[in-house]
Amino acid sequence: MSTQERIQKLGPLFFAPASWFKEHPDYLNYFPLPKETVSQQIHLQQLEAAATWTGTCNALSNITQPTLVIVGTDDDPAPDSLTLAERIPGSWLIRIRDAGHGLMYQHPDEFNRVLMTFLESNR
Repeated sequence: MSTQERIQKLGPLFFAPASWFKEHPDYLNYFPLPKETVSQQIHLQQLEAAATWTGTCNALSNITQPTLVIVGTDDDPAPDSLTLAERIPGSWLIRIRDAGHGLMYQHPDEFNRVLMTFLESNR
């Protein structure tokens, strides 16, 4: 499967909700196309790591740097953002409405505004 075919197959997952995906048939213009390819061996190793990963939630409370947890409200592939925010001391949790895993491409202005506000508050 070509890179473009994979992106077309995964597009609805990254650009949820389905209404956003349907309203932006040119979604490929929002998503940067990779210039490198990943070998099948590396891809299989990534799948294995994801399937067997036990997580690191017990170490989240050790984070001492300002932390922004920013997710789309329709981001199914993301880990439980509320758990992350609760376990990282002083973290900010921002959920962008009607955004999926590709929220920085779907709502770049809102994403940048939130990021800049966070950075300015933590100088």
